[in-house]
Amino acid sequence: MEVISASKLKEILEAENSLLILDVRDEKELSGKLGRLENSINIPVGSLKDRISELETMRDREIVTVCRSGVRATTAAKVLAREGFENVKILTGGMLAWREIEA
Repeated sequence: MEVISASKLKEILEAENSLLILDVRDEKELSGKLGRLENSINIPVGSLKDRISELETMRDREIVTVCRSGVRATTAAKVLAREGFENVKILTGGMLAWREIEA
């Protein structure tokens, strides 16, 4: 699985906005202190297999999976890869790393 650092993701998002950011945390985590990335789509990792059809039209886009620290994002990236999504990256360190560069 490919990974992307928080600083590299920030750089890309500032230059363009063609990435699909898939936040795989539970709904309640999105309103917590780590917040969420703007324009991200939320599908909790436990629901991803059942809801994969929601991403079908975005199959050709670059997808970055995000969670709190990177563990669930890795699981989600593996699910996407098994479903034929080819351009998937994992945010290394998750939202914890993102908040560090935002501080």
